[in-house]
Amino acid sequence: MMKSIFIIGAVLYALPFIQKNGNEPTQTFFDGISDAESKAVMIQAEKDIEKYRTADFKLLFLDEEGKKVDSKKVKLELFAHEFDFGTNTYGLFEKPANDPIRIEALKTIPEIFNKVVICDYWQDPKTRQRDYKVLEAIKWAQKNDLRMRFHAVLYNEKWFKNQIYTEDQIWQMIEDRLHFVGETYGDKIGEYDVINEFYSMQFWERNNPPEDQFILAAPNYPKYREPEVAKKTLSLARKYLPNAKFVVLDAQHPYLTNPQFIGYVNYLKALKSIDGDFQMAGNQDHFFGHTWDFRAGSPTYGKTAYTMGAINKGFELLGTIGKPIVITEFNGPSRNNKHSPENRDKIWTISDKENSAWQINYYTLAFSKPFIIGVTRWYQVDNLGGRGMDAGILYEDGRKHQIYYDLKKLIKETWHTKTEKKTSMNGEVTFHGFYGDYLVDIPGYETVRVKLYKDGSKTTTVILKKAIK
Repeated sequence: MMKSIFIIGAVLYALPFIQKNGNEPTQTFFDGISDAESKAVMIQAEKDIEKYRTADFKLLFLDEEGKKVDSKKVKLELFAHEFDFGTNTYGLFEKPANDPIRIEALKTIPEIFNKVVICDYWQDPKTRQRDYKVLEAIKWAQKNDLRMRFHAVLYNEKWFKNQIYTEDQIWQMIEDRLHFVGETYGDKIGEYDVINEFYSMQFWERNNPPEDQFILAAPNYPKYREPEVAKKTLSLARKYLPNAKFVVLDAQHPYLTNPQFIGYVNYLKALKSIDGDFQMAGNQDHFFGHTWDFRAGSPTYGKTAYTMGAINKGFELLGTIGKPIVITEFNGPSRNNKHSPENRDKIWTISDKENSAWQINYYTLAFSKPFIIGVTRWYQVDNLGGRGMDAGILYEDGRKHQIYYDLKKLIKETWHTKTEKKTSMNGEVTFHGFYGDYLVDIPGYETVRVKLYKDGSKTTTVILKKAIK
């Protein structure tokens, strides 16, 4: 049922060298596991996937009268993992309905993913305008049986810069935004990114001119990076989203050599310790290019940056928070469209196959961690949604990156369960598989969908209805 990634991916992982042309020295194939530590981490990841993502299940089949359905052929197939394999719809619904990129991008989403991020940013604190493109995206996700997460309730704070608002006025506008989100989207979406990129702002703005620094331009805006203020905000959000799961998230490279990442983890622990109302902790893992070659590591984070060994240590630190972890935004190695063409070309030394191999290792590592419950890509199309020039499933012209093929194979074939059994005299079937939603077919009965999740019972009773002829 589950095959080793190192065997299935032999074409990718067994290539030790790549040569750019006859005059240049060969280079090690870049996939993030060339070092001994990373290789050991990935061997353990394979074992942990089997340990934490699969189980032995027993299904008891009864008809509508409560009689056991015995000696019947049963087809079982995983429809969607319990783990959230997500992507976002940023910019797609702003394109015309007949736009070929929109059509192709939307087509590829359900081919791989089971979840999408729906974006609706706070555009202006003084208006309450429904974005019908967002509502269209929600209907599309529902039609395609995709889970959803909302991004982001509170963000785009730039609208408050250089405005004369009292603290009370700002809190009233925040409450109005929460009210708007609750009444517009409410239970249509189960999860909400409530406070986005609030902790890192204080570091990012240090290099900006004083007039651009939010803390100076909007002095009365709540300081979400203070745990008590975040707790107050989350409590207010709960008033308007009573049934939702809340995510608190920020963007820091997951390295122990990154003091801001460690500070963010400590912040989340502090928020948890005062009973802040959030159900998941989120981190954004954007591996945008800077001014150095990915192969050489990073002058900021060290030579092991971009290796699975280093990322593994960051993941383990996230696990100490004591909350389910979601990688809310992810992209693999990519050129940065904010940099000059000279710098972009200088650092871009990896092939599309290498990039895909690196990402497959990242997904494998994340999937192996029992406390990580999902990974969401931030780009379905290159350049659509931020700085990632090479971050998509699709190129800008609609062609598919190698990661489309490799990730689809990984999720839909390698990490997949499909089996045929026969019910016993007691109407039972046992099998080993991945946690998730299953489609069950028995001749003469309607197809039924069964949830087999980690926190549920490993023995499940399934009531079957006679198929209408």
